[in-house]
Amino acid sequence: MSWLLNSGSVLASARSVSVARGAWLLAIGPGEVVVAPAVRVPVIFGVRGSGFILVLDHEMSVLSFATLRPWHLVRMPTKAHWLVIAPPEISSSWGVRVGDQLELVEGK
Repeated sequence: MSWLLNSGSVLASARSVSVARGAWLLAIGPGEVVVAPAVRVPVIFGVRGSGFILVLDHEMSVLSFATLRPWHLVRMPTKAHWLVIAPPEISSSWGVRVGDQLELVEGK
């Protein structure tokens, strides 16, 4: 299990996933937070329920964030390197802002 941190404060437990061949299908369970490499495509198309997405650069600084809704597009910044995808009921209490530095730490 990994922990997603913002300035040393734990935001949530998180699962890290990898990307195979530039495309992936991601199923997020209830209450689950996922950290994934950003796919080099300009948009993400959400079709399986709403979610919250944080777009991070290579050093895990927050570039932008958006709500991912069914049948809506989210434009990916060209500097995107990581994505954090979470249900809105979890992420609403995070208070994360653009420019915040996040960390993903392996738990024991």
